[in-house]
Amino acid sequence: MLKKLFILQKKIVRTITNTGVREAFKNMEIMTYSQYIFLLILFTVKNKHLFTSNREIHNYITRNNTNFLLPTVNKTKFYKGPYVSGSKSYNHLPRHTKILVSDLKYFKLTL
Repeated sequence: MLKKLFILQKKIVRTITNTGVREAFKNMEIMTYSQYIFLLILFTVKNKHLFTSNREIHNYITRNNTNFLLPTVNKTKFYKGPYVSGSKSYNHLPRHTKILVSDLKYFKLTL
């Protein structure tokens, strides 16, 4: 859904400005899809206390123990919100990137 929205946004900005998309987005200070994902992951990392990781549930060493547990929700509005989307985006990061969460500055550079 968000991807379709950002593609439509790109077409509209390109039509309005008659320029390349990157220059127009910079001039109009509009967030791109990759910036949205970046900020979503940063939100998740900064608010780790709101999420439950797999290692909090059990003490087994697994390859997914650094992932966040996805909350069970029955509302589409909440499912598409930052908590579930942030968890999903964070879980898709490589393991060596998730380990760097303790140093936020280095994590941002790596991300």
